Amino acid sequence: METFRDLSTSKKILHIAGGVVAAAAVAMVMKKIFFRRAAREANPRDLVILRQVGRGPYAPSMSPFPLKLETFLRMAKIPYQSVHSLKMSSKGKTPWIQYNDDDVADSAFCVDYLNDKFGVDLNANLSRQQRAVARAFEKMVEEGTLYWSLALYRWVYPDDRSLVKKSLGIPFFVFWMISRAVRKAAWAQGTGRHSVEEVDRIMEADLTAIADFLDDKMFMFGDTPTEVDCCLFGMFCQFRYNLRGLKPEKVFEKFPKLINYCDRIKTLYWPDWDDKITHGKFSGVGRKTVIREEVFRP
Repeated sequence: METFRDLSTSKKILHIAGGVVAAAAVAMVMKKIFFRRAAREANPRDLVILRQVGRGPYAPSMSPFPLKLETFLRMAKIPYQSVHSLKMSSKGKTPWIQYNDDDVADSAFCVDYLNDKFGVDLNANLSRQQRAVARAFEKMVEEGTLYWSLALYRWVYPDDRSLVKKSLGIPFFVFWMISRAVRKAAWAQGTGRHSVEEVDRIMEADLTAIADFLDDKMFMFGDTPTEVDCCLFGMFCQFRYNLRGLKPEKVFEKFPKLINYCDRIKTLYWPDWDDKITHGKFSGVGRKTVIREEVFRP
């Protein structure tokens, strides 16, 4: 068999072009399966429709962001209906919301929209300095090593994959494609350039900082929950429930104050927790499957 080096220039071009076409074909298939733009459906008027993928195995979502947004809706006492499917937002992500004729993508922008639309402000009692600290914690959790350690342990590091594969119903080839994409994204972001031991060290330092600030308070800023508590709860639930047997779960167990904090929010705002998890089974959401839950009225 000829090696690539021995081929003529024209044959090399043909080989490269063939590879590009094959890669493009794979990308198109992935897009059709996982990133289909949602066609507008007939939804109830004046009701928030929370769009997300299926329920998680031991926490209501396998992603911190849908859980953050759904917890916010409950804290803010905004009625909503959760709809589960593989239909993504205009940004190709989940969660997103629909309200009458409006579509809003990205959990942070969804919170801003809901605050404006329903006159809600969970941060009303925070000072400017406290709001600044809250934003810093949110960015550290959602865009820093805590999020990327979750992504790396779930998709890249050589650990047990049975839970994520079973819960999401992912075949090997699709898992491999997602793993490859996460590896590249984590490298570009920076966390993926660290060794596993270095990621663990940064992850533990981040959790230490949050635990030190929380101390013995009920919530991050006292006896009343704020938006940052929704953010932290969404992430902590992944460490505590949906990374069973993996290093992040073991690291999180070193922080009893964070465990109690997570359990406290769960008890207060998720009395139906056991009904909103799959108990380790497949979520039931496939390419053509839409699960529309009953309206939740806090």
